Amino acid sequence: MHPGGLIQIETNVWVVMREVSQHPKAVIHKITDTTGDDRYMLMTWAAEPSARRMVGSTRGCTPPSRPCLGRPGPE
Repeated sequence: MHPGGLIQIETNVWVVMREVSQHPKAVIHKITDTTGDDRYMLMTWAAEPSARRMVGSTRGCTPPSRPCLGRPGPE
């Protein structure tokens, strides 16, 4: 597993790796909301993009970290 479980794949996109090394557990997207604040959306990962679901969001974390976002979903 990648140290820390986070791999940055784009400027504002990270994948969260867990036990299964063949695919991510979740995807984190940094976005800017309508007030101009940065937010981080936590999405479950699925091979089919339409099957991905938002499971949380937070603001004020740079870069995303496990303490900031918590553990994404059940293991």
